[in-house]
Amino acid sequence: MFGPLWQATRDLHHQAEAHPLARAMIDGTITPQAWADWLQAHLTIQLALDPHLPPAVRRADVLAMDLLALLPVEARPSQVAADFAATLTDTVSIFGAAYLTIGAHRRGGRVIEKALRTAGRELPSQHTRFEDGPAAEAFVKQLREIPALAPGARRAFTALTGVMDEIVARGNFAIPIAETEVAP
Repeated sequence: MFGPLWQATRDLHHQAEAHPLARAMIDGTITPQAWADWLQAHLTIQLALDPHLPPAVRRADVLAMDLLALLPVEARPSQVAADFAATLTDTVSIFGAAYLTIGAHRRGGRVIEKALRTAGRELPSQHTRFEDGPAAEAFVKQLREIPALAPGARRAFTALTGVMDEIVARGNFAIPIAETEVAP
């Protein structure tokens, strides 16, 4: 059902979902600054990936528009993302990372977008919407069936976990849940 690449990265999926920053996203408590920093890290990585990807799954332009919509909150650059993007020079690295990033935008991003809405939070998330959803889904499914991409996908998970660590270390990444509740 999930494919050999998902099986080869299953442990990292669960580890990433348990990270404090991921929990803040899923709970709808991420701060606008942490959201901007997260999107900036993804933009840095997508700028390296997009030239190699089919048009239906390119995300750099939409991530940039989400960052524009966040102004006056200015995203801070991620050294971890920049270092990782510089390694995206071979097929396994590029498509292993694309499996993670496109899958995350397509699936996890939609869950996060819904959680933010439910919490009454309006943070830009256009990057989770694909003009050609079926083509994007087909691309992720195609990658999921290629076990040889596992080393690249595992490196991408490690990098994005490092980005989350970097953002959490800056502090002020989540607001108390009581502040996100919508008044009756």
